[in-house]
Formats: sequence, structure tokens, C-alpha cells
Amino acid sequence: MDGVLVDSERAWRQTEDEYLERIAPEYSKAHQGEVIGIRLEDLHRLMQAKFGAVVSWEAFAQRYHELGQQIYLQEASLIPGVKQTLEILKRRAIAMGLASSSPHIWIDLALDRFGLRPYFRALLSGEDVAHGKPAPDIYLAAVKALGKRPQTCWAVEDADVGIQSAKAAGLFVVGFRNGHNDEQRFEKADRVIHALSEILLPQPSPRGRGKM
Repeated sequence: MDGVLVDSERAWRQTEDEYLERIAPEYSKAHQGEVIGIRLEDLHRLMQAKFGAVVSWEAFAQRYHELGQQIYLQEASLIPGVKQTLEILKRRAIAMGLASSSPHIWIDLALDRFGLRPYFRALLSGEDVAHGKPAPDIYLAAVKALGKRPQTCWAVEDADVGIQSAKAAGLFVVGFRNGHNDEQRFEKADRVIHALSEILLPQPSPRGRGKM
């Protein structure tokens, strides 16, 4: 969701960095790439284990839910071309699922605000699985909910942790350069795009023939 459908990363980075630098003395903006795309509970554990945070889970979660309300209801916007791309995929009868590390409450806020819910047959949150990204759990659950097989599915991801998750689940993975994620390396992506609409174009094969 974040960084692929919804342009929320800029708002998160500024607001989140201010909070994390306050609660974790060893955290700085240089570590932004390590926190993108992971579940809230995994982020809390990372802050404690690596960056010296002493805040309780309850206080941490409460603050993040407050930030989420602010960001998804006021500051976030749609990634350019999202609705047009989803509409074309829907007309092509492509089954679409959302596999996000975000809590369900944030997913609901974003989908309802921007009218995206009708495009998705399956909605999976990091809350629904035992292990968050980069484990394959959420993508395996999404594929199962769609009634598909992993090798027939594509994932579009803007973060290395999500790319690793989808690859581990056996999907073809598209890395999306959204203009705000240059620190992500995309080493395991099968394809890289710079506009969401590029997923509608044929995928070049080694012999120059297209496939989709």
C-alpha cells in the first residue's frame, strides 16, 4: 500500500524520524531504509534491540496509531496513475490483492478515503500472519485468498523487505521506483519500473519477445 498505491512515505519519514530519534538514542535518519516496510510490532522490537528505545509497546502503538490517523486522513495522496492502472487491470479480469505490513485500521483509512476498496479481492495486513516481511507469510496468505498459485502471481513492491518477502513466496516481483526510495537496492527484483502504469506493458524476454 504505502509507496505503491498511496504516497505516504514522505509524511511518514518526517513524522516518524522525529519520534524515533526522540525515543531511540542510537537511531538517525541514516537508518530510514531499515524501518520501511516492516510491521509495527517488528519495528518496536528493532527499536529496542538495535537502537536502545525504552518505550513500552502500548505507548509505541498508541503514538503510531495517532500518526496513522493524521497521515492517512490528511497528508497522504494517491501515487500518480493508481486508479487508471487498477481500472485497466480490473477490466482485464486480473485478480488483485493487497499485502501490506500496515495495520488493518490504516488500510481501511486509505482504501476508503481514496475509493480503492472495490479493486481488491483480498486484503491482508501484517496483523494477519505469524511473521511479517521479509518472511513470505503475507504473500502466501494473499495468493491463497485469491485462489491462485504463487508462480502465476506478480507482486509490486517499493521496499527491499517486501521484495524479499514476495520472492520467498515464489512470486514474480516488480520493484517500483517511486521517487522517494533510492536507498532501496532492489537486488532481488525481477523487474524495475518507474511509473505504476508500466506494469501494463509487456515484460521483455531475453530474446526480445514480449510476455505479460
